[in-house]
Amino acid sequence: MQIKAEKTENYQADILVVDDTPDNLRLLIRILQKNGYKVRPVTNGFSAIDAIKSSAPDLILLDIMMPDIDGYELCKKLKSQPEFKEIPIIFLSALEEGINKAQAFEVGGADYITKPFQVKEVLARVSNQLTVRSLQMQLQEKNQILTAKNIQLHEEIAERHQVEMETRLLLKATQAISKSESFESAIDVILGLICQTIEWNLGEAWIPCSEGVLKCATGRYVSDSSFAQFRQTNWELTFAAGVGLPGRIWQSQQSEWIEDVSTAPEQVFLQSQFAMNVGLKAAFGVPILADNQVLAILIFYQENNLECQPRLLELVSAVAMQLGSLIQRKQAEAALKLQQEQTEKLLLNILPKPIADRLQKEQKLIADHFDDVTVLFADLVGFTEFSAHKSPTQLVEILNAIFSEFDRLSELHGLEKIK
Repeated sequence: MQIKAEKTENYQADILVVDDTPDNLRLLIRILQKNGYKVRPVTNGFSAIDAIKSSAPDLILLDIMMPDIDGYELCKKLKSQPEFKEIPIIFLSALEEGINKAQAFEVGGADYITKPFQVKEVLARVSNQLTVRSLQMQLQEKNQILTAKNIQLHEEIAERHQVEMETRLLLKATQAISKSESFESAIDVILGLICQTIEWNLGEAWIPCSEGVLKCATGRYVSDSSFAQFRQTNWELTFAAGVGLPGRIWQSQQSEWIEDVSTAPEQVFLQSQFAMNVGLKAAFGVPILADNQVLAILIFYQENNLECQPRLLELVSAVAMQLGSLIQRKQAEAALKLQQEQTEKLLLNILPKPIADRLQKEQKLIADHFDDVTVLFADLVGFTEFSAHKSPTQLVEILNAIFSEFDRLSELHGLEKIK
């Protein structure tokens, strides 16, 4: 029950009076109403329960001796229910034995008034309990506010730590990827970096190969040697598109999460038995995409059951995107390097190396002066008639042998060859 501690100036405390004697009820009603209290009288325990459930009072004056359910039993029922247990109860009875007073406090009573009533005593005890209750409610409200602020503070701290962790991972991933010489070396570093940061036990990558299936890459991370057997088993597996966790991600190009791979059906996760043997449970995978093609699939495993964490999927997907960009950059660099090598080779077959180097540096006008030169002109006598009797393959082989010998001699004697 949520209780409002603050009351308006004109607020009338709501007091429930439970007594099966009409004279006592009338007396208490007159005393309390005359002093500004709102009074609700009932004559038995069951009516009291209905009245309390309908609207919880600020205070209950409860007679002990009643025919249907006595005051002790009613008090026990109310104190056993969380929404009513904080309501203060003052017992009313003509009995003065100490044992009855003790029992009243044992069952949860806050005070005790004996009959016949003394007006000043009734008002003093009622006022005292209402004051105590008001202070309790104010304290509860302040505690609720402090608790809410404390929870919010912890959430903010946790969020800040999460953001810092994500930022560190992305930064380290960017640095590691930029330093990697190849896609394979980058995957090896990234798998370990991700697993250690998010505290998962095993990470692996699956690569599409020329046979049209996925194979497990050599790069991997294992937090404990107990998971090495599962890793070794995966090296021997291949997955077609749509088959197993890697195959489904390959086909859909979407991330996927499994809460417990050890109990997942075979059509969902093929290695369930192996995972159960080594104690792996949760798993998720993300694709590495470039130009709308899957270049690899990263799969991670944990030894605990875990519900899907979309934020974690987004974080690892961001790292996978960086890996995809690395692959594109490496491919572009490799293509550019091959083109440069082919251009240089073509120029060297036509021009001397110094001239070829200067051409590559975009020097448009090349005119050098040499005071003393010797030029050798060579020709193959009767080549046209000779070539008419040879096949193209034979002709290329003969010319290659001749030019190769000229190249060898030119290099041996330090000559420049110009075709």
